[in-house]
Amino acid sequence: MCLVSPTGSGKTRMGCELPLRLQGRGLWLAHRTELIKQAADRLREGGFEVGMVSPEFAPDPWARIQVASLDTLAARGVRPAADWVIHDECHHAMAETYDAVLESYRQSVLVGLTATPQRRDGKALAHRFDALVVAATYSQLLREGHIVPCRVFRPDEYLGSDLAKEPLVAYQELERIAGRAPLTFAFAQTVEKAREYADEFSQAGIPSASLTAKTPKAERDDILERFKAGRIRVLWNVYVLTEGVDIPQARVCLLARGVSHAGPFIQMCGRVLRPAEGKTSAILLDLSGASHLHGLPTADRDYALDGRVITVVGEPLKNCPKCGATIPAAENPCGVCRFVFQKQERRGPKIWDLELREAVEAVGGNAADVSIEHKKKEWERLYKLGKERGYAVGWAEFNYRNLFGEKPQWVREIPFDEKKAEWTRLLTTAQQKGYKAGWAAYRFKAAFGMYPPRSWM
Repeated sequence: MCLVSPTGSGKTRMGCELPLRLQGRGLWLAHRTELIKQAADRLREGGFEVGMVSPEFAPDPWARIQVASLDTLAARGVRPAADWVIHDECHHAMAETYDAVLESYRQSVLVGLTATPQRRDGKALAHRFDALVVAATYSQLLREGHIVPCRVFRPDEYLGSDLAKEPLVAYQELERIAGRAPLTFAFAQTVEKAREYADEFSQAGIPSASLTAKTPKAERDDILERFKAGRIRVLWNVYVLTEGVDIPQARVCLLARGVSHAGPFIQMCGRVLRPAEGKTSAILLDLSGASHLHGLPTADRDYALDGRVITVVGEPLKNCPKCGATIPAAENPCGVCRFVFQKQERRGPKIWDLELREAVEAVGGNAADVSIEHKKKEWERLYKLGKERGYAVGWAEFNYRNLFGEKPQWVREIPFDEKKAEWTRLLTTAQQKGYKAGWAAYRFKAAFGMYPPRSWM
């Protein structure tokens, strides 16, 4: 079973309840030192006898429950006996090294814990898990006070790798709203950029530091302690602070980068949603507009094990451009600052390719009138992007039709092996949903203009 619940909802607490209901020896798996220590501490608080399998901790092989580093198990080739296994941050389960470890426990009860059951490479978790259970939604957690509301400041659209403002300028503007140097998790595009921003902020009188995957443990621990104490106000990184870091007093998530996948975006924003004394709201300073792609941080979401992307569901929300409040989409004026929303004229599809944009403008603004060469180039771009993100062929077709008002004529040229891979994906989805194979065949025909060969059925 894959147990899904937002960051800050207490997944570790939920996991610690399971040993009360599961008999025999247990194994708790995690991929980071912070997660290992956190789980061991919580289990001991619950009265359990716990051993640890990691170079940084003394072993106790006789303990009923072992909390183990996945990397350590993989490197040593050891497999502690276990009748049940809990895998923390289980969206990493399909990584080749970790999957090999889990393969040894096929006869054990397996429970995965995650806030984001989606991998950036598109691999489906259904290979390892039979069922998905959502323990709590964002709206539930907000109502009960387990997470705080999130104010969002962002550009009018997603800018990709571009930024609406320089991070220091945006942060200094934010200080006038949130107070002097609020405690901030900041995410940069590269390690070099993270270091550069940390230096720039520090020189401007805002104590900052950066962490990387190669930061020595002692130095990392010292930086985190100074951050918790407020001696460091802005902590920069790329991905190392997306999981396993619990500092509720941090109030601001600063995204100085594009984020093309929902999983990392949700994990990054989740760093600041936990409640703390005196904290009434969190703030997302979204300089690339990634929240336009993935939804506002506290929106409810739909999850799947078949590799489909995480999508926003439930009551539509919007962001107030004046005060940053997250409010119901139908609310006007803003219930927080009384900002009045003006009716927006409907705009056509966003054209990302600069050359195509100029070509559309040259023919009077109607994309359908551009040359076949421009259309083919845009199809190739969409198809390549969809493959990189693990999307179905239909995603590229939909965006092409939305722009040009016609079906791409190059679908039939897609290589045979890629068509077969798409058929396999559709058939797997049909089986998981309890649909007949005809559903997959119909979707295949809609994508490629032909039914799959009878030999594939």
